[in-house]
Order: sequence, then C-alpha cells, then structure tokens
Amino acid sequence: MKNSLILRTTVCACLFGIYSAIAIAENITINITAEVAQIRDSEGLLDGMINIGDTLTGSYTYDSTTQDNNPLPTVGDYWHTSPPFGITIHGGELVFQTDPANVYFLVEIVNDHGSTNKDNYLLHSYYNLPLSDDVYVERISWQLDDPTHTALSSIELPLVPPTLSDWQSIIGLTITGCSVFIYPGQCDVISDTFFIRAHVTQAELDVAETPEDLINSLIDTVVSLDLKNGIFNALYSKLTNILRTLEDTNQNNDDSAINMLYAFIYNVEAQRGKAITDADADTLIAAAQEIIDLLSE
Repeated sequence: MKNSLILRTTVCACLFGIYSAIAIAENITINITAEVAQIRDSEGLLDGMINIGDTLTGSYTYDSTTQDNNPLPTVGDYWHTSPPFGITIHGGELVFQTDPANVYFLVEIVNDHGSTNKDNYLLHSYYNLPLSDDVYVERISWQLDDPTHTALSSIELPLVPPTLSDWQSIIGLTITGCSVFIYPGQCDVISDTFFIRAHVTQAELDVAETPEDLINSLIDTVVSLDLKNGIFNALYSKLTNILRTLEDTNQNNDDSAINMLYAFIYNVEAQRGKAITDADADTLIAAAQEIIDLLSE
C-alpha cells in the first residue's frame, strides 16, 4: 500500500447549489484543521515552534478531472505535477508546503484493496519548499483508514472531502524533514531529522465566493462607514447597479460590471482624505479590485 495524504472534510449536504457547483468543478480545494499528537525533533530543527497539542491549519488542492494511472481496479492514483496543486500546512510561524516549481503530488483512493479489503484515503507531497537554508521538508502526507471497507464505494477521485467520522486516523497527517538532502525530496539517512504527526479534526470544502458575494460584502462595508448621504448614495447606487448587471447571464455584462467598478474606484479616490479616510479608501479600492480580477478571469 502506498503512503499518501488528504485534507479537509466537512460539507454541507443540505445546499443543492453547492453540490451543483461541485459537480462541474475542476480544481477542488479542501481546508483542514489538525491537532499535533506526536513530535520528534531532538536536534531542534524546528526550534521548539511546534509542540504536542498545537493546532495546524492548511489546505490542499487537486484537479477533479485528473485520470487514474494505476492499473489495479482497487487503487486510484491521481498524480499532479503543476501548480496550484499540492498541500500547504501552517504551524505557528512555520509553513510546510509543496514546491510550486516542482510539484509531485499524489491523491490516492483505495477501495476494498488487499486481503483485508481496506479502504484508504491518502495524500502525498514529495517535493516541498525548505523551511530554511539548512532545514528541508521531505514529505507531507495524510492517510485515513477504514478496516470496515464502507467509507468508499469506488476509486473515483472524490468531488467532496472525506467524512472524518467514517475513517480511522491511525497514521494521520505526517510531516518529515531533515538537515541534509542527498537529492530533492530525499533526506540523507545520517542527517538530523524531525517528525510531526497530527490528527485532522476538521475538513471542509473551500467554496469560492462569487462576484455577487463580494459585491454584497462591499455594500456592507460602504454602509458601515456612515458616509454623508450624497456620497453614500453615489457609491451604494453604483454597487447595486453592478449587482443587477451581473444577474443578467449575458457574458458582455461582465465587462460592463468591470467598467462600473472602475467608476466606483474613481469616486472613492475623489473622496480620499476628505469624506473617506485613506485607510477606508484603501479597503474599498482593494475590495473593488478583487472583484475586477475575478470577473476578468
């Protein structure tokens, strides 16, 4: 059985709209939270910055259309070799993450495999960014096991996170590293090493916000600023007009919405340092620019 990993698993089954979006998704991002259960770092490579009981957070991303390249009918191997795919884990000030310039990331789905017919859900990141010039991250992995072989019904790449209550976290989330690499992704056996084991306690699907969501948030921000009536009405009306424009499915309306957002930015800049403080102007403009970038994709 191959070692591999996975992250993040709570999905709201009651929202049909989310499931509709998932069904056509390509890139799936799953966010996770984990609690450190074991650490070995006798040489202090991590400088005491991660300890038992600490919380780790992170996410991993994979392409739901990736093809299985394992010939076994009970094992699905889904390899990813380019960004944005891979995994990132935050532990205090430390960041363990797939090297975006050298992605070698595996999602492995195992259903009724071997003499015991176990199910497994695994993630494995082979090439990762170093923590520093002399501390390397060898592997980032996550493994879930189900000896009852009821957690999975196929080896298809899931469109949603695993349900944690269906699995045992025997191996869990593990991170290994060392002070000397003999080549990328492989520690020298005589080097100083570290090992972290954690158990994932929460996994959720990362559902991207729509332009409409972001505009509604921007409207809330404008309302919270308690601006003079004339200035408030000018900004508020522009944003509500953008919402109406986006409700129309005509693709050209995205361009119209972008133009109106630039007009919104122009109006904010005109009031910078007057009716709108510099800090509030920066907030409004950054939010508007984020929507423009999303509509431009």
